[in-house]
Amino acid sequence: MTTPPNRLDEINLLEDSTDQGNQVPDSPALTKVSALVADWDLKGGEIKRIEEKLAYLKKVRFDIERELLPTAMAEAGVTSFVTKTGRSVKIDEVINGNIPALSTIEKLRGDERTQMEARRTQAIDIVREKWPGLIKTELSVSLGRGETELATQMSELLRKQFGVTPETSESIHPMTLNSHFKELKNDGKLEEIPVEPFSLYVGPIAKIK
Repeated sequence: MTTPPNRLDEINLLEDSTDQGNQVPDSPALTKVSALVADWDLKGGEIKRIEEKLAYLKKVRFDIERELLPTAMAEAGVTSFVTKTGRSVKIDEVINGNIPALSTIEKLRGDERTQMEARRTQAIDIVREKWPGLIKTELSVSLGRGETELATQMSELLRKQFGVTPETSESIHPMTLNSHFKELKNDGKLEEIPVEPFSLYVGPIAKIK
């Protein structure tokens, strides 16, 4: 008869466990599990490579639109051009800024996420202080589980007394923001727009059709 171990360091935790960590599967079913995990890792690596390539290609097109084509056309002395394949290109001046979207920030990690969150907060604070009319406000109320009846009553009360349907959120539409920036530029007030918080770009852009 074998005497049970009395000390923790005498117990073989790996041997006694039904989940044997990195051990090679010893049945067809477990071999399939192992293969699926390996395939999941492989697909993850492929997704990362595709995302990196997509980001690179977007940057290349961005550089062509805002730097390479405007420069090449300026050197050629033209502001519009039609290629042999029928594609037309025209150089316009654009003013473009943005506020990082929450959906974009949620995909980031570490310092990059922290910096983007800070830029969003700063940009929204500037808009709230200088141009509050750009902010679209929606009111909503979050209730707990099982409070459907209360939600119905509150909605009905707001509709009857104030003529509004409750929903909440605060947003600044990109087109509204850039339209306002264009107006400021036309009025000679471009210096009122902080460059960094809005990642502001003012310059030529090639529009291809």
